[in-house]
Amino acid sequence: MKRLEGRDFKRYGDQLLSDPLLKENSKAFLIAASRYNDPNSNERSLKSQEHHMGNVDRPILKLDGYDSLFSKTDFILEYLRNKI
Repeated sequence: MKRLEGRDFKRYGDQLLSDPLLKENSKAFLIAASRYNDPNSNERSLKSQEHHMGNVDRPILKLDGYDSLFSKTDFILEYLRNKI
């Protein structure tokens, strides 16, 4: 959450403090983001996105954000090599 708060402040700066609408939108986003991993959340969540991906009739590559860029790139290239 600190990363997202920092990103918003970097993006909007002092405007985030002085613009009531921007401040409210940022707050709503941060609240929703804090519930992303909650399986009982009715908002946009990991559970709802995984459900949606289960209904897509195209291949979906699941990349782990903790893997290095090299690992993710290698994974994608290997997938493409096997598809060609």
